[in-house]
Amino acid sequence: MLLIVAAFLPPRWLTISGYVSSPVRSIIAPAQHGLGQAVTWLRGKTEPSRGLEASPEGAELLRQNDQLLSSFLQSQEEIKSLRRIISEISHSVEINPGQSIRLINAPVIGGPADLTTKSLTIRAGRSNGVEPNAIAVVRGVHIVGKVRTADERLCTVIPFTDASIRPFNAVIMLEPDRRGPVCQLTPDGRGRFTGRVMEDASLRDPATAATTPITIGMMVRLDDADWPRTAKMLIVGQVIGIEPLPNQPLRRVVTVEPYYAPDRATEVMIRSLVVSENSISPKTNEEGVNP
Repeated sequence: MLLIVAAFLPPRWLTISGYVSSPVRSIIAPAQHGLGQAVTWLRGKTEPSRGLEASPEGAELLRQNDQLLSSFLQSQEEIKSLRRIISEISHSVEINPGQSIRLINAPVIGGPADLTTKSLTIRAGRSNGVEPNAIAVVRGVHIVGKVRTADERLCTVIPFTDASIRPFNAVIMLEPDRRGPVCQLTPDGRGRFTGRVMEDASLRDPATAATTPITIGMMVRLDDADWPRTAKMLIVGQVIGIEPLPNQPLRRVVTVEPYYAPDRATEVMIRSLVVSENSISPKTNEEGVNP
């Protein structure tokens, strides 16, 4: 799947995409077109031909027809999903340019029963280029958590909803490309985050001096200097609650929920920053984080 996603991304965004884009597209396009034509023809033949079930040969043909139709419909759904992933990754790069990211696709082989205490076990390790503090995501841009430990073939990821994760800064997006106020989010132990909105005078309405309107459903993106550079502007989740701060009614507290809960992840991508050897010193952490 990662190979197909990379094939649709411009080479300057993913260093490996230039090597795979053309051959993968050349495989997918004619195959999809041919399969679509075959299924269109078979759709027209299926119902009138149900009488074929009377013979073993006819029943086998109908079985193959149904199997092909099911495979085609599954492929269409996968293609739609891949297009959504490509769109989200592309948008993430547009609002956070200048980074070369390598995505390492890996299955989750062990998940938490309790988000406040357990980690995810991922089948990817140092042999795949995974290092501690790397960021695990789903669909390319939705944060799952941080890599805590990595051995040769496996790594453990702490969900970013875990109570051990320190508060972090995130930005509420007023529009897809328009930054809003910053909020400092803290995991609440139930798979969500809460935090006070840091009111920004520059975002107030100049005519009324009213605070920036925040509404349910607004997207929230991570923007914290203490996190790896590969996490900048990745998606935290969406606003699901807005309340006044106790004893300070003019200040607001938001509740944010991830779009994809870490405990439901069956496959993740580890984001690794591609850095030129000439651009960093030997002591610099590749992920751009203090050890």
